[in-house]
Amino acid sequence: MKSSHPTVQRMGAVTAVLALAAAAWILATDEGGPLAIVSLVLPVLAGAMMVATIMTAIRHMDELQRRIHLEALAMAFGALSLVAFVLIGLDEMGRPYAVRPGLFLLLIDGLWLGGYLLAQRKYR
Repeated sequence: MKSSHPTVQRMGAVTAVLALAAAAWILATDEGGPLAIVSLVLPVLAGAMMVATIMTAIRHMDELQRRIHLEALAMAFGALSLVAFVLIGLDEMGRPYAVRPGLFLLLIDGLWLGGYLLAQRKYR
C-alpha cells in the first residue's frame, strides 16, 4: 500500500465495515462455536488495514500537515488518558461506567478530530 489514493482509502473503510458486519453476524448466529474466534480476528485485521491506510496518508502529507496530525494525536492521547482516569476512579468508587467498544472508538475518533481542529487553528 504505497499510495494514498482515495480508492485505497475507500477499500480500507469498506473492508472494516464488512469485517465488523461479519463479526456481528457470526456472534449472533454462533455465540460459543469455533467461529467466535474468527469474529474476534476479523475486526483486528480490518483495524490493521485502517492503521496502514492512515499511516500511508500521513506519509504523503507535507511537513505542516504531519505536525498538525502529530499534535492532534498527542492531544487525543492526553484527553483519552484523563477520561480513562475518571472512568477508573468511578469504578473504584462503586459507580461502574461501562464504555462499550464502539463508543470507545467513537471517543478516540472524536478526540482526534477535536485535537486536529485545535492544532489546525494554531497554524492559521
